[in-house]
Amino acid sequence: EMIKRLLVLCWVVGFALTAFCGCQKETAVQDALLTVNGQVVSEEEYQLYLQETARNFQILGGEDSWQTDFDGRSALDVAKDSAVNSLVAVKVAVQQAQEMGLTLTEEESSAAQQEAEEGIAAYEQVNGPASPETIQAYQQVMAENQLFQKVRQEVVKSYAAGEAEYQAYADNYRENK
Repeated sequence: EMIKRLLVLCWVVGFALTAFCGCQKETAVQDALLTVNGQVVSEEEYQLYLQETARNFQILGGEDSWQTDFDGRSALDVAKDSAVNSLVAVKVAVQQAQEMGLTLTEEESSAAQQEAEEGIAAYEQVNGPASPETIQAYQQVMAENQLFQKVRQEVVKSYAAGEAEYQAYADNYRENK
C-alpha cells in the first residue's frame, strides 16, 4: 500500500513536471496567469489553488509556517509554486482524461457541484458575494479535481510494483537524497 502511494506520488509529480515544460507565463509574475498545453488559466482559478495551498500550509505548520525559510525562499513563494504545480497537474490530467475517454458520472458531477457550492459559501463568508467568474472558477476547479482523481485511479488501478522496481526506486531515492 505504501509503495503504491509512493508510486502515485511519483507519477503525479512526474506528470506535473512534464506538463510544466508545456507551460508559459502569459503576463507578469504578479498576475500569475498561465497557459497549460494551450489552455489559459484564469486569475480566479489560480487564486482558488493558492487559497487551498495557503490553507494546507496553515493546517500543517500553523501561523508560524509563513515565517519559515525554505532554502532561501519565503513560504509565500513556495506556496505560489505549489499552487501552480497542483494546477498544472490537474490541467494535464484533465487533458489526459479526454484522451482516455474518461468523463464524470452524474454522481461525480453532483459531488463536484456540491463541493463548489460549499467552497463558494465559504468564500462569500470571508469576501462577500462571489462574482460570476469566481463561481464559474469554483465549479470548473471542482469538476477538474474529480477528473484528476479519476485519471489517477485509472492509471494506478492495475499497477503493482515488483520487488525489482521497488528496489530501483529505493536505490534512486537514497542516491538523490
